[in-house]
Amino acid sequence: MNKVVYLLAIVALLFAGCVEMTVSQTVEKDGSSVAAMSVDASKMSEAVGTDLSDSCANVTDLAVSCTATRTSFSVSKRFSTPESSGFYEFVVENGFPDVVYTLTVKKLPVSSFGLPSEDDENSQALGKEFSSGAAAESVSMMKMMGIKLSYDVTVPGEIVSATPGGKVSANNAKFDLLDVLDEEENIVVKSRELNLPYVAGAAIILLAIIACAAWFVSKRK
Repeated sequence: MNKVVYLLAIVALLFAGCVEMTVSQTVEKDGSSVAAMSVDASKMSEAVGTDLSDSCANVTDLAVSCTATRTSFSVSKRFSTPESSGFYEFVVENGFPDVVYTLTVKKLPVSSFGLPSEDDENSQALGKEFSSGAAAESVSMMKMMGIKLSYDVTVPGEIVSATPGGKVSANNAKFDLLDVLDEEENIVVKSRELNLPYVAGAAIILLAIIACAAWFVSKRK
């Protein structure tokens, strides 16, 4: 299957209904992450006999893991830095008493997985930044056809905000990608956790002050 056919097959699935696509991302404290994208077309396969078994044929990036069956396929890849990913940013703010993490996802990692994305107008739109509004025209139709697109994010610390419209549970947030595309906003997840080195340092300093004060008082007696 050449790139054009592979790309059109994915787009056709997304725009024909009975399809669920999920993108998941787990981010570490250093900004590295593992991202995965899966497509489930089991309902469509029952209806029209769709076969995805050769969907990995075009994945030539050795860093990408790809598996495919007749009704589904999935790809995953580890990114050592946000810069190497091309689709997200990660900022760490070391404060007291907490470390604050901010994850910004700007677009779907289609090109980051080495999947073709430049031969078809619809797939180009899905591969562009959320804020560009490139896929906004397709959102209503996709919702009407019952297509489900979701983004699942796991980050360090406890999430304090997840926009737009993320459903939060501890360090995980789930987004409806159709809503994200409709809002034309980046996915932004903020989390925090206790800054143990800073807290430990402050505790040591406090103990040193108390010890010095006690020594000084004992010398005056």
